[in-house]
Amino acid sequence: MRNNTGPIVVDGAKSVSFKKPDREKTYGSEQGKRKKMPQLIYAVENEEFEDFLELLKAGADVNVTTKSGDTPIGCALGILSAIDKGSSNDPRYFKELVRYPHSPAVINSKSEKKKFTALMLAIDTGNAQIVKRVLELGADVNLSLGLDDLSPLYYCMGHIAKALDSYTVYSILAKQPRYFTDKEADAVRRHTNGLVGTTPDEVRFNLQNQSQSPHAAKVLSSLREQVTESFSGMDIEELKAICQLLLNAGANPNAVSNNPVRGYTPLMFAAEIGELDLYKMLVEHGADTSATYYDKNAGVVGIRRISEFFGSKEINDYLNAH
Repeated sequence: MRNNTGPIVVDGAKSVSFKKPDREKTYGSEQGKRKKMPQLIYAVENEEFEDFLELLKAGADVNVTTKSGDTPIGCALGILSAIDKGSSNDPRYFKELVRYPHSPAVINSKSEKKKFTALMLAIDTGNAQIVKRVLELGADVNLSLGLDDLSPLYYCMGHIAKALDSYTVYSILAKQPRYFTDKEADAVRRHTNGLVGTTPDEVRFNLQNQSQSPHAAKVLSSLREQVTESFSGMDIEELKAICQLLLNAGANPNAVSNNPVRGYTPLMFAAEIGELDLYKMLVEHGADTSATYYDKNAGVVGIRRISEFFGSKEINDYLNAH
C-alpha cells in the first residue's frame, strides 16, 4: 500500500487542515497525475510524523480509505516491510494507529490493483507480534489475498520457502521441460518471478525451447540469487511462529490453492520445502495427510510423491516411520 507512482507533492503551498482532519485534498505526483486522498493517509505514506500525530489528536478517522483501497494501517505496515529493501522500517505509525479501534471492513479490505490486505502486509514484515496485533484488530485469517488469491497461511509458507531457498529448481531442470508436472513448472515460475512464463504451459514451452542455451542457465541462476536476497532478511523461525499464530486463530490447514496449481494444500507445500516442524504443526491442526491433487501429466499426486520428488529427506523419513 506504499505509493508506487513517485513522490506526491501538494498542489500549491503545503497546508494541513487540523480543523477538518478527515478532509480530502488533491495531490499531484511527479508524473503529473492528480488524485485525492485523506490527509491522514498522505501523512503516513509520505512519513510526515508530526502532521500524522496532530491529525490523530484532532480526531482523524483511522478507518478512511482512498479510492484505490489504501488505508492508514496498510500504509503503516508497508513502511515495515522486510521484503521492500527501500522501506524505512519506522514503527511509530503502526504503534500509534493500533491504539484506535479499526473497522473489520477496513482491516479486511483489499487494495484495488495488487489485492493487498492488512494481514498480508503484516506477514510481509516477518514479525509475529505485528501479525498478532493485526489479528486482534479483526483480520480474517482465511481471507484470500494477493493477485494469486492465496490463503494467509499459504502466503506465509511461501515466504518460508523463499527464505530457505528450498525450491530445487536445478534438479527439476535436469528433466526435459516438456515432462514437468504443473507443480514442478510452478516451482520454476515462482523461483524466477514469472520471467520464464506465468503459467505451467508457458514455463514448459519456453524452457523446452531454451533448454540447450547456456545463456538461459545463467539467467536462471541470476534470478535465483535475486529471489533469495529479497527474503534474506526474514527469520525462518519467526515465520513459523506466524504460521502457528494463523493456525491458532483458525486458519484452515486444508485450504486448497487454485492458482496457479489447482488442488495444492499447505501440507503439500510443507512436504515440498522439507519443513518437518511445519508439517507436524499442520497435522496437529487437522491437515489431511491423504489429500491429493491431479496433474494432467502425472495423474493423481499425493504427499509422498511430492516429498520424494523434492528430496525432502526429513519428511520422507517421517512418512516411512508413520
